[in-house]
Amino acid sequence: MKQTLTRRMARILAAVALGSATAVLLTAPAKAGPAGANGYCFEGELCLYRLLAGGERVDYYIPDSDFTDDNYWYLSGSTWAQSYLTVNNTASRAENLDLSCSAVLWQLVGGSGTSVVMYPGMRISDMANVDFDNKASAVTWRCP
Repeated sequence: MKQTLTRRMARILAAVALGSATAVLLTAPAKAGPAGANGYCFEGELCLYRLLAGGERVDYYIPDSDFTDDNYWYLSGSTWAQSYLTVNNTASRAENLDLSCSAVLWQLVGGSGTSVVMYPGMRISDMANVDFDNKASAVTWRCP
């Protein structure tokens, strides 16, 4: 009897938890951005900057075939907050902080058109120098 009651209570609690999680997912506003992006640029990531001097940035560590649904991050006080500015065709500076994989920036959504290969550790301080200013629309990775 006690075991049956315990199982029944566990099922009720699981149903309540699932219902609460579903309600949060359905009502919470979703912000667009690449998976795992948080505005911090760490080793293993590609960082794109909207302006040459820094400012808004976005970080990638997995392929993303469509920058139109990604937003930059900006420093708000001491934390990074998501901007309303989209990444597609707006990057002016880039850093590949991955030490073993190359990041390939593509001109067109879907990963086609002209491209710029950013080798491990490579920084491009002005994308205009490689004729790619405000042109990046997707990223893929090449790892050994």
